[in-house]
Amino acid sequence: LTGGPQRYTGRPMEEAHKHLAISSEQWSAFMADASAVFHAFKLDDATQLELCGILSTYRDSCVLAPGETAPSDPGLLRPTGNGSTLYQRLGGVYPIAQFVDRL
Repeated sequence: LTGGPQRYTGRPMEEAHKHLAISSEQWSAFMADASAVFHAFKLDDATQLELCGILSTYRDSCVLAPGETAPSDPGLLRPTGNGSTLYQRLGGVYPIAQFVDRL
């Protein structure tokens, strides 16, 4: 998302979010909450603006357009099992993090 060392291994944004039928109003509330978090962490204005800009690029992938029908829930993401390392076979950082969070 922001160019850090983590590589996103999840579903495409549209597949992961459109089924949730997120409205424009809900997206605006999310962006307001994100801005509040950035402010609470005392991020400088330029960084806050950059992060909001990055998040805003995902709006169309997450929010249902007027008249658009939400697709069915794609279900849980399962590890693909591709790769030779345990990390790769487990599906990367996000499935591992979900597992650890549930411990």
